[in-house]
Amino acid sequence: MASKSFREEYESIGGFLVLELLALVGFGLGGVNLIFQYAGFIIALIATFFAFKNFTKEDLKPILFVGVPLFLMSIFTSFSHYYDCFLSFNILAKIGSFLAIISFFAVGLSARRMQSLSYKKVLYCLGGGLALITLISTIITWSQYGLFYPLIHKNAGSYYYDGNLYSILNEMAWLNGFKISEVSQNYGGTFALLSACFLPALLFIKFKEDKISFLFFAAIGGIGLISILSIPNFYALIVFAIAFLAALFYRFLRNNALAMKILGYSVLVAAGIAAVLIFFAILNNSVKGAHDTIASASFLDRIFNSNKIMLVGNKIIEAALKPFNLFGINTVQYHDGYIFSKTDILTSSGSFEIEIIREGGIFAFLFFLVFVFFAYEAFARYLKTSKDDNYVKVILLTFVVAFVLYSTICYEIFPLTHSETSYYPFTQSLSFYLVLFIIGFIILPKGKEEIEFKEIKRDSKPTNKNADDDYSFSDVTEEEII
Repeated sequence: MASKSFREEYESIGGFLVLELLALVGFGLGGVNLIFQYAGFIIALIATFFAFKNFTKEDLKPILFVGVPLFLMSIFTSFSHYYDCFLSFNILAKIGSFLAIISFFAVGLSARRMQSLSYKKVLYCLGGGLALITLISTIITWSQYGLFYPLIHKNAGSYYYDGNLYSILNEMAWLNGFKISEVSQNYGGTFALLSACFLPALLFIKFKEDKISFLFFAAIGGIGLISILSIPNFYALIVFAIAFLAALFYRFLRNNALAMKILGYSVLVAAGIAAVLIFFAILNNSVKGAHDTIASASFLDRIFNSNKIMLVGNKIIEAALKPFNLFGINTVQYHDGYIFSKTDILTSSGSFEIEIIREGGIFAFLFFLVFVFFAYEAFARYLKTSKDDNYVKVILLTFVVAFVLYSTICYEIFPLTHSETSYYPFTQSLSFYLVLFIIGFIILPKGKEEIEFKEIKRDSKPTNKNADDDYSFSDVTEEEII
C-alpha cells in the first residue's frame, strides 16, 4: 500500500484546529478579538496548506469574484482614519483586522476542501459555541433580573451606576471573559438568534434516522429561542420568524419553478429598492436642493431624516462624502477648518451598513456591495447545485439571512452598558467573522465523486442527488439565479 503524504497524514490536525476556532469564536471569550484575528490567520495558513491539493483551476474564478471586493473592502475598513481616535487601535490591531477578514474567508474555503473535515462537526462546533455562551448568559440574566423583566418593570426599571442613570429595560447579563458584565439586549440577542437558526434543520432530519443530530440541533436552537422569548427580544423574534419562513420556503417550494422564479424577482426588486434608497441617502447629504426637497415631503422625510438610523446615518454619510475621509471618517485632524464632532460620529446608528461607511468610508461600502452581489450569486448556486444534505444548506441559509436582517436594525457599537469606550467595530465583530467563514464555505460546492467518497467513508449513507455534477461560476446564468 502506498505511503501517505505529509498532507494526508496530518490533515486531521488542520481540521481539528478549524473546529476549535469555530467553537471558540462562537463562544466569544469576552470579545478578545485580537487573539482570534491572529489565530484565524495562523489556522488559515495551516488549513490552506492541507486543502491546497484539492483546489482546481476552475475554483479560481469564484474565489476571485467574491474574494477581490472583500479584500479591497478590508483595506479601507482596517486601515481607516476613523480608528485614530481610539488609542487601543494601534497598527497591530489594524493589521489584525485586515488579516482576520481575509483569513476567516480562507478558512471557509479550506474547510470545504479538506477530506478529513466532517460538515456535521463544523455545524456542531459552530452552534455549540454560540449555544453555550447564550445558555450561560441567559441563566445569569434570569438570576439577576428574572423572567420577562422588561415587561414586568417597564415603569420602574432605572438605577444609578457610578453617578449615571441606566435602565434595565434594554440590558442583560453577559459572561464577558471571566467576569459578568451588563450588555445591551441587542448584542446578546445576536448570539441567541444565531443559535436559534439551527432549529430549521429539524425540518430535514428524521429522528429515527439520525437521533444525535436531531437532538443536538434541537438543543442548540432551543437554547437560542428560549433566550429570545424569556427576555423577550422582539426584534430577534421577528427576524427569527422571517428566517424560519425562508427555511419553510426552501423545504416545501424549492422544486417549484414558479415559486423560485417569484422569489428570484422578489430579490431583484428588493435589491433595486435598496439601490434607490442608497442613491437618495447620498443625494440627501450631498446636494442642498435635494435635501430641502426630501425634507419638505413628510413620507420621504420619515425615511431619510426622521428615524433612529438616519438621524445618525445622515451625519456619517455627510462626513464620509468629504474627500479627506475616503479611508474612514477622521475625527482627529482639521481639514480646511472642518472637523467632525466625536459626539455625533460615535453615536450608534444601529445599522451595520452605516457602520461600514463609518469605519471605511464610501469606497469600502461600494466594495462591500460588490461583495454582497457575488456572494448572493454564489449562495444561489450553492443551494441549487450542491450535494450537501439539505439540513446543512438550511442552517447556513437561515444563519446568514438572520444575521443580515438583525444587524441592519440592531447592531451595537458600544454593547457594554457601563462603558462608553469599549468600541466594537462591525468589521471586527466575531459574528461577522463567522458569516465570512460561511461565505467561503459555500462558494465551492464539491464535485460528485468527492462528496460520495466522503459520505460513504464517514456516514455510510447516500447524499442528496438533486444537483448538477460540475460547478463553475461562469456557468451561473441569470435564469438559474432567479
